[in-house]
Amino acid sequence: MKYVRENRFWTITGLETFILGMLFGLENNFIDQPPHMPVFVKLVDDPPFAIVLMIVGFYVTLISLSKHFTEANKAVVTFTLLFIWTFYFIIFLLHDIVGSFTIPRYTTIITGFIVLRVMVESVWGVSH
Repeated sequence: MKYVRENRFWTITGLETFILGMLFGLENNFIDQPPHMPVFVKLVDDPPFAIVLMIVGFYVTLISLSKHFTEANKAVVTFTLLFIWTFYFIIFLLHDIVGSFTIPRYTTIITGFIVLRVMVESVWGVSH
């Protein structure tokens, strides 16, 4: 129970990552395709990306619930989560810009807050 309390943020973020992967895996073309969208943006919600997201989310959740969540593991988890969520934030922002939306859509806003949360927790979170 001690590890659950100490690492609750990382557990929740791991679950969010896993759920994003499940959503991409279950939903065909989650990211709609506005005209003139770069090719790589059209691929980021395909099954290979979904599987990677689910694996990373499962790993982060599992490791954060154990006593093996050391500083080295925390650094790997932080880097991986920041990379993934920043990548999707940029993809969603690019999607909004190319799609001529006047304000950012909810996916862009939510991923932006997740990136901010991961950065704040990595700096000011509980250390072992």
